[in-house]
Amino acid sequence: MARPARSDGKQQVYLYICKNYRYASTQPVVVDPHTGRKKLTRVLWGRVSEDLVFSPNARFRSATPKERNSLVFPSDWDISAIDTVKKENLERAHQLVGPGRPSYKDDDVNRLYGDIWLLEQICKKTGMEDDLLAIFEGNKGKVADLLTLAFFPYVTNFSYHRVARWQRICKTPSSRTLTDGVITHFMQSLTEQNRMDLFRRRKQRLGEQEFLAVDTTSRSCFGRSLASIRWGKNKEGDALAQTNELVVYGLESHMPVYYRQLPGNSPDTRTIDVLITELEHAGFEKIPLLVDRGYASVASLELLMKKEYPFVMCSKVNWSLVSSVIDSLGIAGDGTRPACFTIDPCYRIYHYQEMLPYTIKLNGGGMRESKDLRLNLYYDPTRRGNDIVQIDIDTLDQEKELNILMKKGLEVTRKEVKKYFPYFSVTLDTTGKYVTAFTPNKDAAAKALKLSGFVAIISHKVAGDSKKIWDLYHLRDEQEKYFSQMKTQLAARRTRAWSEEGHEGRLLVLFVALTFSSYLRQVYKSTNLSEKFTTSLEILDEMRSIRCIEDTRRAKKITPFIGKQLDICEAFGFDVPKGCMPQSKQKKKKKPKAL
Repeated sequence: MARPARSDGKQQVYLYICKNYRYASTQPVVVDPHTGRKKLTRVLWGRVSEDLVFSPNARFRSATPKERNSLVFPSDWDISAIDTVKKENLERAHQLVGPGRPSYKDDDVNRLYGDIWLLEQICKKTGMEDDLLAIFEGNKGKVADLLTLAFFPYVTNFSYHRVARWQRICKTPSSRTLTDGVITHFMQSLTEQNRMDLFRRRKQRLGEQEFLAVDTTSRSCFGRSLASIRWGKNKEGDALAQTNELVVYGLESHMPVYYRQLPGNSPDTRTIDVLITELEHAGFEKIPLLVDRGYASVASLELLMKKEYPFVMCSKVNWSLVSSVIDSLGIAGDGTRPACFTIDPCYRIYHYQEMLPYTIKLNGGGMRESKDLRLNLYYDPTRRGNDIVQIDIDTLDQEKELNILMKKGLEVTRKEVKKYFPYFSVTLDTTGKYVTAFTPNKDAAAKALKLSGFVAIISHKVAGDSKKIWDLYHLRDEQEKYFSQMKTQLAARRTRAWSEEGHEGRLLVLFVALTFSSYLRQVYKSTNLSEKFTTSLEILDEMRSIRCIEDTRRAKKITPFIGKQLDICEAFGFDVPKGCMPQSKQKKKKKPKAL
């Protein structure tokens, strides 16, 4: 028989005994979303000794303050351990982490802090810290743990096995020692609700005219039990299964705003429906999208047009929708360009735009003609010239190979002839094994050159001529660099999770890390820091030597900022901490005014 529910909305904790083990448990009522029927679930919050002393487990420690306060324990239980849990997130770092080097007193802690300080300021400036506090209901301890795990691979390029050692020599946002077990439980505590709440918060920080670049990348995986593990096409060449990670970037804010894990063998054209659905759930409705050729299909095109999304989509030129227009335009007599195209001196490419009539079949059975679809064509004669040269080289090589087959009487199959000798019409003997004659196939060469040199981009509800559309699509190159940054600087080339909950949690931490690392890279590229440092990681190396000295009886002391460290703060717009300016300030000599 079910226990009666409390009228105050809180959960009563009961003693649950199973196989001689004693647990503190609750039995909340949940509703099955498919059947609508109510059922009881059992949640364990820790152990209970024979003397009724409560010992909290990992679930209780990772719960939010709201969840803990909703639990009502029996009055005769000893629940003093709960006070210890509440104090864990408030204790100072040197009480939990061993003293660093050098140590001036038993109570002093001297640890590296400069690079962590810079990343903390970036998290505040980008609003990531405020967003995390909001989705975790003000749980500062949980936010500190997440930021520590997000900083660690970016600063060290190591796996999480070394976090506890790193905390001994570096001052981190988290005040507790993050061992392997603690990290595993923490990753599993991050939920799908946290993920969607964070997306909604990040959406509010986008600009009014923000374009979202959509793309996927593959990541090899060590785990063998994940549902999304599929072989697919491993771009790294690893003999491992893989998952696909879809990431959406804001091209104005230069930061990621959405991610989703996909099966490793799923093509891009099959993911656009899921992407649009989740973007709408997260509040990203009618925001302009920028997608590459992998998403170009009739289904993707019509879906985006039905939902009236503005988009810029690179298309395959052999798509009938595009190739028919190219055929109607033709190539100029000198072979340099179509007659209606205009030259762009900057990109050294010809461009042209025309309206693309298209009729959409609506779900209700009606038809709607689109008046906002445009085809942007680009023609590169240099690229076409290279293709002509390559076809001539391939033709010569194939002719030599066919002569060798005829002279030596080597066997060949019809399938091999079709595959390896496309520019020749080959005649085989009655057995179908030996080449007897061959002639050049001019139609095959002409077909290969028919669309050579052309690039097609389809735009919908995006103002501007073909030149502006080309400029917009070029911003997508920035996203490819972010993928490279994720796999190298953030040490995320391979997935190291073995459980679904742990994998989802790691993806959320990686998303947070990618946000501040993208911001750091953008500031590096757009300021004079690119002239002073070879890579963006050198900025962290320069800041790392700054130390934080702490004592229980005194305020913390941060060592002075000097040299390029001051230039870094100036480029990012961060104020140097009070008392950290160098004591010796050389006054700049004023140049004499010209007479």
